[in-house]
Amino acid sequence: MTLRILTNALFAGLIAGAIVVLMQFLLTQNLILEAEDYESGAKVHFAGLAEPGVMHDHGEGVAIDPATATDMAEAAAAEETESIVKRFSLAFAVDFVIYVAWALIMSALVSIAVAKGYKMTLQTGLLWGLAGFVAVHVAPGIGLAPELPGIPAPDLQARQLWWIGTIIAAAIAMGLFAFGRNPIAIAAGVALLVIPHVIGAPALDELAGLAPPSLAAEYVARSFAVAITGWSVLGLAMAWFWMRPQST
Repeated sequence: MTLRILTNALFAGLIAGAIVVLMQFLLTQNLILEAEDYESGAKVHFAGLAEPGVMHDHGEGVAIDPATATDMAEAAAAEETESIVKRFSLAFAVDFVIYVAWALIMSALVSIAVAKGYKMTLQTGLLWGLAGFVAVHVAPGIGLAPELPGIPAPDLQARQLWWIGTIIAAAIAMGLFAFGRNPIAIAAGVALLVIPHVIGAPALDELAGLAPPSLAAEYVARSFAVAITGWSVLGLAMAWFWMRPQST
C-alpha cells in the first residue's frame, strides 16, 4: 500500500506539474516579466502623463556602428532566451516537487477513504482536486491574493503563519463537508472557513505598487485559472491511478 501511495503521487504530481508549468508559461510568464519591467524602472505606470512645468532634456544620442548594434541585439536576444529557458526549467522543478507533495497528501487520504469503503472514480477524483483547490488557493487567496513582483506586502512570517493556518482550517472543513453526516459537522466546517477571515490576513496600512492595478488583477485571475486546472488534473490523475488494478 505504501508503494502504491508513492507511485500514484509521483506520476499524478508529474502530470499535474507539467500541465501547470505549461499554463504558467503561456498565461502568467509574460505578466511577471512585464511587472519586473515596472519594478526595475524600465516601464513607469502613467508614464504618458507628463508633469506640468517639467522640462525634459533630449540630449544628442551617441552614434553606434550598425554592425555593433546588430551584435548587441543578438547577444541580448540570446541572453533573454537563455534566461527564459532557465526560468522554465526551474519552474518545472519547483512545481513538480510542490504537486508531488500535494499528491502524496491526497494519496494518503484517499487510501484511508478507500480502506473505509469509499469508492474512487474519476468524478470523485475531480471533487478531491477541486476541494484541494478551494483549500490551498481560494480560502487563503481571499485574504492574500497572488502577487506580482514590485508589490509591497506585509511581514513574510505573519503571512506564512496565516496562510498555513487558513489552508489547514479549509482542508479540515472540506473533509467535514465530504464525510460529515450531521449538521454539527457542516456547521463546524463553515466556522473553520470563516474564522481565519474574521481574524484577518496581514495587511499594509496603505496600498501601493509599481505595476498597474489592471496588470495585478489579470495576474490574479490567470493564477487561479492555472491553479484550478492543476488541481483538477491532479485529482483526475490520482483517481485514474487508483482505479487501475494492482499488479500481483
